[in-house]
Formats: sequence, structure tokens, C-alpha cells
Amino acid sequence: MTNISHYVHAGIELLLRLFLDPSLLQPAQGWCQRQLCIEGFMKVVCMRGSQPLMSRHRRDRLQWAQQHVHWTPDHWRAVLFMDESRFSLESDSRYYLIWREAGTHYHP
Repeated sequence: MTNISHYVHAGIELLLRLFLDPSLLQPAQGWCQRQLCIEGFMKVVCMRGSQPLMSRHRRDRLQWAQQHVHWTPDHWRAVLFMDESRFSLESDSRYYLIWREAGTHYHP
């Protein structure tokens, strides 16, 4: 007859470790995708809005940074950043995958 007390003890230790450090739990990607589908989310492939930086953009950004390098925190507190657009230094795939609720295809 097999002694199951060893397995029970090992299972309790594993549960205790998972309880104390939840970061050890990593659900499988397929499970996460199924759960999103069950909750009504759809997988959508979108085109990125970002464009690779050209040398002109790099030059303009460097010039702007050099003009503002000595600003104090008080100067920066008065700035309202309205455009937080993405940009890429390298040309990469312009498509990415997002999950949206069903029926929200054209909502931002």
C-alpha cells in the first residue's frame, strides 16, 4: 500500500508557497485567452499608429531636449503634456494584438 502522507505534505507545502508568493502562479496563455473569450472579449489585430523616427525627427527632439535640459521641477510642473504618442527608433511590425469587448470595435 502506498503511503500518501508524503504527497499530502508536499501538496500542503506547495499551496503554502503559492499563498505566500502569488507571483509563482503563472496561468497558461491559452487559459487566459479562453477566459477573455468567455468574458466577451475578442482578439483584434490593429495597425500601430507609430511611425519610425526620421533623422529630422531625431534632430528636432535632440534640439528640444538640449533647450530644456536645465529646467527645474518648478518649470516642469507648469507643463501640461497633451500628446503622449508612441514612437519607434526602428522599423518594426506595424501590427499588434489587443483584446476588446464585443461591439466596441471602433471605440478608442
